[in-house]
Amino acid sequence: MKIVSTIVMALAAGAALAPAASAQVTAPTTNVTLTGQSRISIDPTRTMPPTRGYGPSITWPVSITNGPGLGNFNIVQTVIRLGQYPGESYAPGEFPAINFQAGTTSITNAFSGLPVPLTSVVRSPDGQTLTINFPNAQPFSLTSRYVFTFTVLNPAQKLYNFDFEFLPIPSPGALTLAGVAGLFGLRRRRG
Repeated sequence: MKIVSTIVMALAAGAALAPAASAQVTAPTTNVTLTGQSRISIDPTRTMPPTRGYGPSITWPVSITNGPGLGNFNIVQTVIRLGQYPGESYAPGEFPAINFQAGTTSITNAFSGLPVPLTSVVRSPDGQTLTINFPNAQPFSLTSRYVFTFTVLNPAQKLYNFDFEFLPIPSPGALTLAGVAGLFGLRRRRG
């Protein structure tokens, strides 16, 4: 089972009160609740500041809460991908220029404020995918909230979005059920 959420981060044309090009900018935290839908879109005009003119990078904190539609599960891996914004046109080289900065990813438990231990964060060769591995399954219960923080380089190019994919461990009950179904299947074939 894969749980995929799309969080749309927009870079609007023209920036009011844009900081100097050399300043490091952190966007306001985007709050998202997983609701059981395969994709969640956030209206970029209400949730993200205009960012053209913000310089060479921007740090995005994204707070994700588990909602009632998914139930409790344990995460073993999270994949974050940069995606092209629907309806946006890109000149050659514009979208590939937007990528994740290596070594800037962290995850924090929003309630305790403690960092979540990570085994590794692997950046794809094109820089547009981060694969985050956990040393132990991280519980993602209905009361969990994690803040994913990462930096995007060349953010002022165009509109883009983030796809979050959570790879959970099946619950013990689901594994037992699959095993029992397999035994019945073997018995049926032999009988």
